Amino acid sequence: MSECILGTVQFGLDYGINNTHGKPGEGEVFDILEHAFRNGVRLLDTAHSYGSAEEVIGRYHAPGREPFSIISKFVRNGSDASQVRTGFLEGLERMSVDHYHTYHFHRFEELAQSDDLMSMFSTLKEEGKMTYLGVSVYDDYQFEQAINHSHVDVIQIPFNLLDNRKSKRDLLTKCQKAKKQLHARSVFLQGLFFMDADKLPAKLLPMRQALLRLRAIASEANLTMEELALGYVMTNDEIQGVLIGVDNVDQLKHNLAAASIRLPDEVMDAVHQIRVEEPSLLSPVNWT
Repeated sequence: MSECILGTVQFGLDYGINNTHGKPGEGEVFDILEHAFRNGVRLLDTAHSYGSAEEVIGRYHAPGREPFSIISKFVRNGSDASQVRTGFLEGLERMSVDHYHTYHFHRFEELAQSDDLMSMFSTLKEEGKMTYLGVSVYDDYQFEQAINHSHVDVIQIPFNLLDNRKSKRDLLTKCQKAKKQLHARSVFLQGLFFMDADKLPAKLLPMRQALLRLRAIASEANLTMEELALGYVMTNDEIQGVLIGVDNVDQLKHNLAAASIRLPDEVMDAVHQIRVEEPSLLSPVNWT
């Protein structure tokens, strides 16, 4: 089974199509982090661009609590190697930790243009400041290129009940054979799976039939949508880590319970039969 990774974008920004409450208050965030740690979650996924998330994590760690391991992402934006290193170290200081579990290129395009950074990242590994170098990808082309990149240790991909084409599933196997770690994000498709299929925004109406079919599969298997969505990704053995994002402790409790479910083959097969009318809508960047 995969390991749960707690996402933190919602700690620093208003995030998700189904989020009607905005980001949680700092007290609520601390409660979420405490419950997560008590229940075996050890990895946080964050980024320099996630609003105030790094500062909130740092204030949680500051009193001397045992720290989480941190996965973070950066955007180069034309910075030279010394500026990237400075941002790297400043992030560690903000979060009151001494190293990163994984440091991701947030933009795949920048990975291909950053040969000059590889020596620096190797040095940071030798200094114990990071364990793995990773990249966040958005499509199958980027995914395959990341698998073939000699410096990439960890790849983060969108993967869920609908964004799971056979071509992508084949790449999961290729990634495993290449001995790269694989982390899945967008397992709830930014909350789309929990929306009323009859109240979708006009732009997302082509997703309606697929959502209704997922609801039917969940009902037939006596599962909630949360259990189906998390169980589906957790059941894929090629994936080592699964990002979950929550707004409160109750959501976290439900997510952790759902993450323990392993789906039977017939449910997995039923999910794989679903086709989305407009595949471009599997990427939330196309929702506006």
